[in-house]
Amino acid sequence: MRMLAVDFGIRPEGVSLAGVQVRQQSYPDALSRAALYQRLLDRMSAFTQGGTVAMGDWWPLQAPPARQFDAGNGAIVDGGTMAVSAGYFEALGIRLREGRAFAGTDTAGAEPVVVLAESLARRVWPSMPAVGQTVRISTRPPSGPPLTQIYRVVGIAADVRQTHADTNLLDAYVPLLQNAGRFTFLFLPPGVTTPARQRELREAVAEVDAEVSMGTPQVLQDALDRERLRPRVLASMLSAFAGFAALLALLGMYGVVSYAVRQREREVAVRMAVGADRRSVTVLFLRQ
Repeated sequence: MRMLAVDFGIRPEGVSLAGVQVRQQSYPDALSRAALYQRLLDRMSAFTQGGTVAMGDWWPLQAPPARQFDAGNGAIVDGGTMAVSAGYFEALGIRLREGRAFAGTDTAGAEPVVVLAESLARRVWPSMPAVGQTVRISTRPPSGPPLTQIYRVVGIAADVRQTHADTNLLDAYVPLLQNAGRFTFLFLPPGVTTPARQRELREAVAEVDAEVSMGTPQVLQDALDRERLRPRVLASMLSAFAGFAALLALLGMYGVVSYAVRQREREVAVRMAVGADRRSVTVLFLRQ
């Protein structure tokens, strides 16, 4: 029951998402992919008539890739990092505690910036403000030395959980247009999951690039409901078993007390003959 009450830190109501994949041959580097994603965001904003549209290389119910954070003050911690576009925090209802979210100017060539989850910010800088500090984020590729980039902290966001049992809240967000990969997700306003709107959405994506592959849009709330399905089923099943066990226990207690009374009828008669009332006799058996 407590698992069902876990706050994931996002507001999934009214958010749809669809996976997007681009061809390596057409967009071989991060700069070309960032330009494509910016055109795609502009087209999706027009498609949704000004609704909040965002992109990210990960989605909330998946654990983000692990990275190492070094603030240069002796604090080195491991956490997750995801690349998101401007509007991501607004689209998913993630609250900003301090600083700012990403802007359209956070692109390739600009200063690398990062938004930290508040748990990560407290872990790295426990006694001083994190906004304005610099942090070194390292990733270890399958082969070769770690890849390291220094980022300026521009904001602190509320913690987000990927699962009910997620206790590692040390997450960070970097601008997608500074770290554009081949696989991303589109976060769109509601109303794009009907067949007619899906067809219109695919046509709008094809206007940007007909070779861009887009998956079937799904409602984020439905994905969250599926995540909660297992604990909900377990809670219902265990509650039913607990109720059945309590019923059996009550029946067993009733049988034992009834048998004890039947065996001591003569004693009960004597007690009542000398002045015991119904209540005192009942309390006697219940206490025993």
